[in-house]
Amino acid sequence: MRFFLLAIVIFISTSNNVETNCDVTYSSDTAYNTIVCADNQTMTVNEGVTLSQSSGQSSWINIIGEENFTLVNNGTIDPGQTNAWQAISLQDATSFDITNNGTITGPGQMIEFIGNKGTSTITYTGTISTTSHAPITNY
Repeated sequence: MRFFLLAIVIFISTSNNVETNCDVTYSSDTAYNTIVCADNQTMTVNEGVTLSQSSGQSSWINIIGEENFTLVNNGTIDPGQTNAWQAISLQDATSFDITNNGTITGPGQMIEFIGNKGTSTITYTGTISTTSHAPITNY
């Protein structure tokens, strides 16, 4: 029984992923390994809040093959890891909107588009920056 409880504690403490749930508003500083989004979801980061990554994985916030994703950033999105290459990865997504009134920053491609379809927009009054690559890439 002790082994079983220990295994559960280790699993919970080492996996901090959000699977298919980006329909959320972050109102306090939060760190995740990987965030995987689904159709018709809106992720909001409030002013004064930092959304960061707790591991150094590439492709941190993933929107892959999904429709109608919306990101509203009024705070800070920063992977905080030197090997976290893509902060937001949109692959084969359809009709997404990104509004950045805050800061999206990190070491690599902060927003990466690969093979997306439909009408999509990026609106920003804030900052999208990187230390070593183009902040927005489209392949």
